[in-house]
Amino acid sequence: MKILVVDDHAMFAESIKLLLASHHQIATAIDGKSAIAHLTSESQGIVLLDQHLPDIDGITLLKVIRALPSPPPVILLSGNQDSALMNTARQSGAAGFLHKSLPAEALLKAIEKVANGQTVWPNVSDHQEPADTEHVSAMATKEVNAQLVQELGITERQIDVLQLLVAGLPNKSIASQLGIAESTVKTHIKCLFQALKVNNRVACHNRATELSLLR
Repeated sequence: MKILVVDDHAMFAESIKLLLASHHQIATAIDGKSAIAHLTSESQGIVLLDQHLPDIDGITLLKVIRALPSPPPVILLSGNQDSALMNTARQSGAAGFLHKSLPAEALLKAIEKVANGQTVWPNVSDHQEPADTEHVSAMATKEVNAQLVQELGITERQIDVLQLLVAGLPNKSIASQLGIAESTVKTHIKCLFQALKVNNRVACHNRATELSLLR
């Protein structure tokens, strides 16, 4: 299936491309203008659309895409679990809303669901599983992750940096978000690379996803 990834963060877009390339035909666009150029020149099966683009916001571009003849389903991606944004995306015709730190397996399942005509929204099960079951599952995952984080010697602050790194933020933005110096961010990333035995951001993202270290 053809999938268009619209995101101006090259590292994030490349990691998604690496993840999906074995299952799907992937194209990328860095802004709204190039996304529309892709969509008007060649049909796409699904669009993975970042909310923050240099020339247009994701919701506005979503509305433009939905107005095209035979528009593909669009999944909006965001680094924030914003309920207001999620509701706006739903009202604007999105087929789903996903956090950018979603584990690889979950992303693949979400794409499969949308390809089959379903929708994907956070904290909403297609079968409406009881809330207490979801809570127990989340707590178990959190406990396992915490144990692994401890074994790897990764600190809570480094996990905060990791979340923003895999969301595609540059060091300067990570520093601003966390209220720390950019040099401190670089030190945390160096420690993460050493702990995960990787040497670049894409590999770091993939390894963190593989180990289910992302919240």
